[in-house]
Amino acid sequence: MNKVCSGEPRVVGEVTTTPMERVERYRVSNGKGFFAYFSKRPVGVTVDSPQGSWDLDLEDWNSKAEPAMD
Repeated sequence: MNKVCSGEPRVVGEVTTTPMERVERYRVSNGKGFFAYFSKRPVGVTVDSPQGSWDLDLEDWNSKAEPAMD
């Protein structure tokens, strides 16, 4: 299973941020038992304010990010 769902919204003043999270489940079973692994990681953020609404795609941003130079 691999799906994207929204997390719990946070409100600060007039600004609401809602995280988008990828939930992954991996399961293997055989005659002796089973193994399961669950993970949740951020993939985006939605920001709502009186000035407008923005969707930030963290997966796309991370793939294009370059290393910082000292």
